[in-house]
Amino acid sequence: MSGKKPYMEEKRDWIDYIIDEVYKYYDKREVVLWGKYETADEIAERMEKRYGIKTAFHVESDAAKIDDIHVRPKQCLKGRADQYYVIVPLAFYQSLKDDLVSWGYRKDLDYFYFSDCIVQNTADYYEDLHGNRIIGKHRNVKFYFTGFNSTIKFGQDVLLNDCIIYMNNDSQIEIGDKTEIEKSVLSIGNGASFFVGCNGKLLGGLIGVYENASLKIGNNFSIGSGYVWSVCECTECVIGEDCMFSYDIYFFTNDAHTIFDIKTGENINSTYEISQKRKIIIGNHVWIGMRVNILGNAEIGDGSIIGASSLAKGKIPNNCIAAGTPAKVVRTDVAWSRKNMAENIVECGEEYIRLTDNEERKSNE
Repeated sequence: MSGKKPYMEEKRDWIDYIIDEVYKYYDKREVVLWGKYETADEIAERMEKRYGIKTAFHVESDAAKIDDIHVRPKQCLKGRADQYYVIVPLAFYQSLKDDLVSWGYRKDLDYFYFSDCIVQNTADYYEDLHGNRIIGKHRNVKFYFTGFNSTIKFGQDVLLNDCIIYMNNDSQIEIGDKTEIEKSVLSIGNGASFFVGCNGKLLGGLIGVYENASLKIGNNFSIGSGYVWSVCECTECVIGEDCMFSYDIYFFTNDAHTIFDIKTGENINSTYEISQKRKIIIGNHVWIGMRVNILGNAEIGDGSIIGASSLAKGKIPNNCIAAGTPAKVVRTDVAWSRKNMAENIVECGEEYIRLTDNEERKSNE
């Protein structure tokens, strides 16, 4: 088989679930979508294709999006439950629900709010009717479950500052004790997982772990702002312990777009079988310089350093410095310390002080 194996063959799709519920209740009224963004447009397109139901318009609280034709202020819904059926495909906001109820709309009968299904929401536990859970303290965490049966686990003293988390079907996030993530968007696809260990620090960027993919980061990890992780469908990215990455680092496990051979019509870069083999493997105690791109099938050994503005792909041995596009080994038998102007090599960590493996050194010299 050369094609991708679809994850959702026997799984519920949240957009299909929404439009099926709307079809049961809308009773030939005009259908209105709350929010004007990409997912709302997809709901409108699929609803018309499946049931022939056209979206009358969108409503918004954001004045910048309102044109009074296609996007109208939310107040236009007031007292018009007999005319409009409202779809709300947003994260749960009590104030939004309060508006609808005060304007005479009844849950399900007059509006469908996918995220209005909370069973329990305490300081250290969340559960909804779709089988989604958050385990651990999550106050002030912005999260959005766009699917079913997903779990977020927070360790002790986790800090998420100005972050938002999007979770799809059967997806998993686990964040270890005392890890801090700032100004980041985490989007975890169907059947995907993201794990980061304890004492990590991620200072602002984008993390996309797509369908059936995984991203695993060890303890004592740090990365500067401007990072982008694109862990493509069915691929994997694994990062070891005690790694230190600078800013503007880009990770791409696959090409993210399909390339065909014109003569054969064959997908040559992103079939299910090819994608499963695509990995980024980074060892323990690796230092990545600023503005480095790391591509699929990169393998970087323990204790190595990748120079600024390099492109890392293929195998790079342990305890070396590699730089350039593509990165080549420029020095072997090195060790590094997080401490600037360290005076003793033991400050590199005794477990990371070893010579570059001879066989790997020869293949890269």
